[in-house]
Amino acid sequence: MVSVNHRTAAFLESYFDIIFALNRLTHPGEKRMVQYAKEQAEILPVGFEENLDKLLQNLFVDSEKVVQTLGEMTAELAKVIKSQ
Repeated sequence: MVSVNHRTAAFLESYFDIIFALNRLTHPGEKRMVQYAKEQAEILPVGFEENLDKLLQNLFVDSEKVVQTLGEMTAELAKVIKSQ
């Protein structure tokens, strides 16, 4: 579980770094990233908040949902990157 937590945190770190870079925003720190992105970012992946909620709710409960959600998050982020 420690490894899963660590790898998920690394994924989210990169995910948010990309979102903030696309929006030319400074990083607000770990505690405010979701709210800051929702308030300040003009460019967000489809399902941004919903996918984060699904990921965190299922992290140690349903590995299939976690893999599916990570795929959705990655695909939607890729769409945003390609559109820029």
